[in-house]
Amino acid sequence: MSGQFTRFISIAQHQMSQLIGKTRKSTALALLTLLALPSFGLAVTTLAGDENLLANITNLPLPEMPDMSQKMADFLSNRKEYAVQIPSDKYEPRKTKNQPLLVLHETTTSGRKALSMVKLPHYKASFHVLVMRDGTMVYMVPPDMTAYTAGVSQFRGEYDLAMTGRRTVNHFAYQIEMESPADGYWCSESPGVRAGVCVDGGGRGKTHSGYTEQQYMAVAWLAKRTGVQPSRITTHHAVDLSGTRSDPRSFNWDRFWEYYRATEISDAGQRISILPQPVYSSVNPEPPQE
Repeated sequence: MSGQFTRFISIAQHQMSQLIGKTRKSTALALLTLLALPSFGLAVTTLAGDENLLANITNLPLPEMPDMSQKMADFLSNRKEYAVQIPSDKYEPRKTKNQPLLVLHETTTSGRKALSMVKLPHYKASFHVLVMRDGTMVYMVPPDMTAYTAGVSQFRGEYDLAMTGRRTVNHFAYQIEMESPADGYWCSESPGVRAGVCVDGGGRGKTHSGYTEQQYMAVAWLAKRTGVQPSRITTHHAVDLSGTRSDPRSFNWDRFWEYYRATEISDAGQRISILPQPVYSSVNPEPPQE
């Protein structure tokens, strides 16, 4: 029996057992196998008349699952973190009675472009941390301060009023910005185009190629550090009231939760206090400019 066929049956066994329970697994697996055998060039009658073969197939081991805890440990032992300075008018003290919230965003441009845009006087957006494609975490707004990222927004009826009188979650949200893949850019990367000027660069689709494993691990670690309840981890798209935000596009929630569950925060010094005290330690100074 070929290795390809063995792997197919092993996966099928696992999936069918989840659907119908162990007591009927052998019968269902036999039926599934009979349907699949012709595509592997094997005789259906061979399996039908050989109980030993069927028993061996039923008892095949399940495929090995990756050790997410070990992957997280490896990532964290080599993680890169930086703190950057931005103009003080890009954030303010939090003013809220709501419980902490965590909102995920994406840059729609390269990470370096996003950093340069935030530093511009006329550009009013800011965020607490930017997660680059390689998982590097760039801290920007202290966690106990309000970052201006979510705009007009609310979360399940919860909001504060901005100075403009509009609803926003900014005052109780910890906001994580993820660097988009190149096929998700729509802020111009062309030389000579002023930073902060966003034009249609072909990346305004509803989906793109997604985020890296390092980004999922970094975001999961940051989320665990905040202590925000899992039910209050959300996206810009979900809280947006303007009807114009879809980020973070192509976010894989299953992958995020796998890494989130594999993350343990045992050191109190690693925790991020959103309300009211900041935890801003063990990070490097701003990386050198290229």
